[in-house]
Amino acid sequence: MKRFDVMYNDFVLIGPNSDPAGVKGRDIETALKAIQAKGAPFVSRGDKSGTHSAELALWKQAGIDIDAAKGRWYREIGQGMGAALNTAAAMNGYVLCDRGTWIFFRNRGGLEITVEGDRRLFNQYGVMLVSPEKYPSVKKEFGQAEAYVKAGYKADARSYGPAADILADLKIKSIIMLTGNPDKAEDLKREWFENKKCVGLTAGASAPEVLVKRVVAQIREWGGEEPQEAQGQQENVMFSLPRELRRVATK
Repeated sequence: MKRFDVMYNDFVLIGPNSDPAGVKGRDIETALKAIQAKGAPFVSRGDKSGTHSAELALWKQAGIDIDAAKGRWYREIGQGMGAALNTAAAMNGYVLCDRGTWIFFRNRGGLEITVEGDRRLFNQYGVMLVSPEKYPSVKKEFGQAEAYVKAGYKADARSYGPAADILADLKIKSIIMLTGNPDKAEDLKREWFENKKCVGLTAGASAPEVLVKRVVAQIREWGGEEPQEAQGQQENVMFSLPRELRRVATK
């Protein structure tokens, strides 16, 4: 399993500018302990979201069993971030929020950032490639392509000009070409293969094995004979990994 870091956000503790718990400028652990000790109003999303999970983890890191400690001061609303901020404004209370949402939130009223910059509030986003051996149902090829795109790598920009020149020399006016997307096998049309004595199918690094298998299975379903494998030229070409991926490969 591989992980590619894509972007990051961070959490901030939002509270009333009157700061009834006296937490402004403190670290997040000290702030949560003060809120709980003084029974200052605190709004929890309570919706099992990523932000809610982060909030629960922070209470635990502060040594507070929130299930046992919560009372009227602790309000679980079971809704999203916008609703939680509006509730905090109405209650003159505190709420954990991601900075991105806070930046675009306009109904701030008397709310402001009271705690920020604590390393425990850092929130890294990433794309993970899941092992197909452990999870056989995962679509590995789609995941790998999506991960590279999310990590900022450009799509394949190879030129098909030389191949077109070869086909022109052979006086071949048209061909059927599939990309490496496994779903493209479903786009095959039976008429493409009518009156064809032989169909060539190539596979390699750019053609995932699952695509080849799906194409062969479809041709068989239409009455095609068992395919014969022709031995191609083996290439032993080594490419250097992009700098961003080298640290991943060494882990």
